[in-house]
Amino acid sequence: YAWAGIRMAFGFALLTIPMFITAPHILKLLGHAPAIRELETMYFRFMLAGIFLVSPMRVIEQFFYGIHKPMIVFFTALIGNAFNIGANYVLIYGKFGFPAMGLKGAAIGSLLSWALMLSLQAFIFLRPAYHAKFGTRYWRHKGKHLYGQILRFGWPTGVQFLNSMFCWTFFTCYLIGQLGPLYFEANAIIMRFGEVTIMPIIGIGTATTAIVGRYIGLGRPDIARKRTHTAMIIALVYLVGAAALLIVFRYPMLRMFMLSEAAAQATNQPTGELMATAISLMYLLFGFQLFDTVCIIYCHALRGAGDTHFAMVAEGTLTWVFEIAGGYLMIRYFPQWGPAGPYGATAMYLLALAVLAGWRFERQRWRNIDMFGRRNPTIVAEEPIQSEPGF
Repeated sequence: YAWAGIRMAFGFALLTIPMFITAPHILKLLGHAPAIRELETMYFRFMLAGIFLVSPMRVIEQFFYGIHKPMIVFFTALIGNAFNIGANYVLIYGKFGFPAMGLKGAAIGSLLSWALMLSLQAFIFLRPAYHAKFGTRYWRHKGKHLYGQILRFGWPTGVQFLNSMFCWTFFTCYLIGQLGPLYFEANAIIMRFGEVTIMPIIGIGTATTAIVGRYIGLGRPDIARKRTHTAMIIALVYLVGAAALLIVFRYPMLRMFMLSEAAAQATNQPTGELMATAISLMYLLFGFQLFDTVCIIYCHALRGAGDTHFAMVAEGTLTWVFEIAGGYLMIRYFPQWGPAGPYGATAMYLLALAVLAGWRFERQRWRNIDMFGRRNPTIVAEEPIQSEPGF
């Protein structure tokens, strides 16, 4: 399955080549100033090139999640991110004899860090210990059924992810951008805080997918359901705690992303209004992330059970009805509401998806899904997964 996924990852990465060629025309639709659009085009093309590194890396990561070895992914990501920080410092500011490349340096640093992480994961993936247990060096498997199974359960998740990324980009770049540079800049700052709160929850969701899949494979869907509820509690507790800390320390945290008072006065860019705007957006963001947390855990649990079509259809419908159409109508007819309009539309989408996903999971129709053609799966006793040498 892993090698089949890697081949498919490279194949789908090739589909981004037309986007690379037409990037200037695509980004022109956002209506940003020519100088900003030029930078966006450059960075966008680097990120598209990075898909050829990130896509196979994600496949190998899912392999390690599936065999319950998440620490391998953690340490390789830790090393890669540490390298990225150093590369950004050198390439953005021009240290140690390198020219100062600004945003282009940041893009190159990201590509280099992804290449490093992929290399580390591939090295571990191909180690003798993993090959002996999982046959990781048998890269010439030609079983067409592997591709069919991956596509059957994977393509809805891929479409869901693509739709989610597109709609979120439309929200942050176009809808918020229509409100003016002040809101656009404040929103860009707040998104960094949003990543601090939501990314660990996505990690909990990924763990939920692996755990649900494991217990369904063991013939224990009852335990899979209990573990999902446990994951939900952990995720909500983390979100509330992290959001509370960021709100308490909002002023020093926000100042890290802003010019000093002297620099602000010299460039005629006062930070007081930007600070107030960013704080108001912070409250809006943390508010709808409560609903987003419920969506993430339930949707990842359904994914682990093989119920991938539901999340694709439900999220695809609700994002376009509420986040895209609703957000646009708020900007078009209620501009006086400011960012509360599109943020409120997005919150309605997440609330509706949370209710639907919770209803779908608790109905437990996913118990009847047979992912591998085993109509009567054998119920076996749970055994601890033996640790392998290495990470």
